[in-house]
Amino acid sequence: LFGRAHTEPALAARSMGVVKYLTDSFAEARIYLNDFVRVMELEKKVDSVDYVLAQLLLGQVHKSQSRTDEAFHAWTKARQILNQRSDVGNQVPGLKDLVERVIDTSQSKVAGAVEQKSFFSRFADIARFEEEGTADIPFSARIDEILRDYVFLDDY
Repeated sequence: LFGRAHTEPALAARSMGVVKYLTDSFAEARIYLNDFVRVMELEKKVDSVDYVLAQLLLGQVHKSQSRTDEAFHAWTKARQILNQRSDVGNQVPGLKDLVERVIDTSQSKVAGAVEQKSFFSRFADIARFEEEGTADIPFSARIDEILRDYVFLDDY
């Protein structure tokens, strides 16, 4: 009746996106929230709490689907609106702090994410190194020392 680029269906899509998010149907939530965001951007009605919340939820959906770049992009849009329009942030106290915290937390996790090697992959790396190099003491004679070093490597 209204078409895909009208605000009435977009508001319904926002509501459905929130419901699907709350029921952990993240793939459907992403579709509905993207539709809402698309229409609001077309209509130039991005200076609202609804838009900021949709971007915040959309970022969470992207994060849950391991789409960190898209999540960060959505959160950045939300922060941008809150920085440009203080009246939007004043409508919901703490919203700006929440968006900042989500962005800071995601950035610190990405920066601090160091892939830990499993015990067996460490053991395989040592064995391969021992085979390639020549050692005075054979690998089999040092197995206890190597195991002790690699089991407690994370403690250093």
